[in-house]
Amino acid sequence: MGHACQYLTPAALPVDARGMIGNMKTSALVSLHGAIDFMCYPRIDSPTLFAALLDGEYGGSFSITPRGTHTNVKQMYLPETNVLLTRFMTGEGVCELLDLMPVPRTRHALMRCRTA
Repeated sequence: MGHACQYLTPAALPVDARGMIGNMKTSALVSLHGAIDFMCYPRIDSPTLFAALLDGEYGGSFSITPRGTHTNVKQMYLPETNVLLTRFMTGEGVCELLDLMPVPRTRHALMRCRTA
């Protein structure tokens, strides 16, 4: 899916403007803005850690976004994985953000990697 990126509050983004990552214990929603705007941690029945999807003013989020104006943003999953790739395309180049939650062995983790 591809979208021209204009800033909208988390609650105003359409449903298809987010991808979901998870680790069989909890999950998170990652927006086209590169923001985790909903996440319960460390389990799905835990209190929310980021909840900007529900309350844009006080809910909080964790965002990694390239500087400048984004001409197009696409999200996709790497084949046969729950690894979410968000690709920001600008006039200056391409930046990619990978989001994943590995299945926990002893500790829970949220991993975010970016390339430019």
